[in-house]
Amino acid sequence: MDRKYTRLAAWVLAFAACLILGGQSAFANNQPRVHAAGFYFQFDPANAVDLNGDRIQLGLNGRCNNDGYTSTSPNSLVCNSTRGNLGEFDYHNQFTGLKSHGKINSLVFEPNGDPDCAALVGATGPAAMVKGGGQCTTNCTDAGGSTHTYNFEMTVVDDDDTAATSGNADAVCKVFVSGYDHNHMPTADSNPGGQLQKGDVEVVTSPQSH
Repeated sequence: MDRKYTRLAAWVLAFAACLILGGQSAFANNQPRVHAAGFYFQFDPANAVDLNGDRIQLGLNGRCNNDGYTSTSPNSLVCNSTRGNLGEFDYHNQFTGLKSHGKINSLVFEPNGDPDCAALVGATGPAAMVKGGGQCTTNCTDAGGSTHTYNFEMTVVDDDDTAATSGNADAVCKVFVSGYDHNHMPTADSNPGGQLQKGDVEVVTSPQSH
């Protein structure tokens, strides 16, 4: 495991400890923020080793910070923060070797959930659309014909945020990641997403969210 992903593993452990030991103090300020860490499986017909699919490890940490946000609709809070202080992400497809790590360039919160995620993976909780890693220049058009702006695009859903949904698994959806595989060849992951098999997503859009 290289240094970058040793750091990711350490961050995942630190985040879990923070949730266990710190409770709501982990989200002490009033700005919208998102934390996610865990793994899910991505269907891959080329993966004959694991019938579950490719194991995807992810971690991200973002918030609007002191620059605040703009409400562009009742269900859309767009961070005004610049690239330097929106946060960071890590992504690793453990089958293909595709890795992505970088700054978050765009962060949009959806307090009432993302309709696409509800349709794709059945997750209806508060969501955060995360985009980053700089402008996409290779393999930017997915199999469905959609062209993506950033090298990393993912929406994470806090699907256990109320007493009624406490038994739900958190989820990711609308996943697109462009980069290089373990043979240093250009490649991209593009998939609907899925439920986290292990891990947690926390989306906080107000002091009363949790």
